[in-house]
Amino acid sequence: MVGGAELACTEEMKRKCPAAVHIDGTARPNFVRLEANLSYYKIIKVYQELTGIGAILNTSFNMHEEPIICTPSDAVRSFQSGSLDFLALGNYLVSRD
Repeated sequence: MVGGAELACTEEMKRKCPAAVHIDGTARPNFVRLEANLSYYKIIKVYQELTGIGAILNTSFNMHEEPIICTPSDAVRSFQSGSLDFLALGNYLVSRD
């Protein structure tokens, strides 16, 4: 991923991704390059095909009052006790179903 600097958002971004836009109309985007992270790039592309929105809000992965996830076993434990529908872990996609 590349990015992290605050940038002014377009009206389209404000309309389509309001949760990612700060109160001052800026966002701190990270750009995912195909050659840098193929799996995550593919997830974003499929999401774009389904919704018309080529952005995903990335947030920290942890349960309330728990530290940020650091290991695969932390991720599985948190997934099992939380309310996520899917967990992408390496080359695996785990479904709650």
